[in-house]
Amino acid sequence: MYTVVSLKDELIPAGSGMKLEEAWTLMMVLAGCDYAFERDTGGGMNLLVWNSDEARASGMPEPMDDGRDWRLYSSSLPDNSLARVAIMSRFLDDGMPGIVVQTDEQFGAEMARAVLIERDYLRRFPSG
Repeated sequence: MYTVVSLKDELIPAGSGMKLEEAWTLMMVLAGCDYAFERDTGGGMNLLVWNSDEARASGMPEPMDDGRDWRLYSSSLPDNSLARVAIMSRFLDDGMPGIVVQTDEQFGAEMARAVLIERDYLRRFPSG
């Protein structure tokens, strides 16, 4: 299960306990992107991502112009469903600018670590 966090929303999770496909869809919505999976002439499946109409109107740069090697987000698996899952899993590690997708366990561990750091800070530097 996954947690999706938009850094624009002060690290408040936009959603948690989500399946891969749900986390993927929420990430794309928050990023203002549309996407498609397409088979090339060699049979490989590739990811295509572009701005939604609203993102384009606001002047956001096209996501596939961000300098990363988009060939990494492909799969030669013949089953469409498995190929999409493989691509989504690989892409979630890199994600979209301003959006973090983690497993629920990773997010919980980071939140627990943040609480410990805050408690230590408050212990060392009590107010008043």
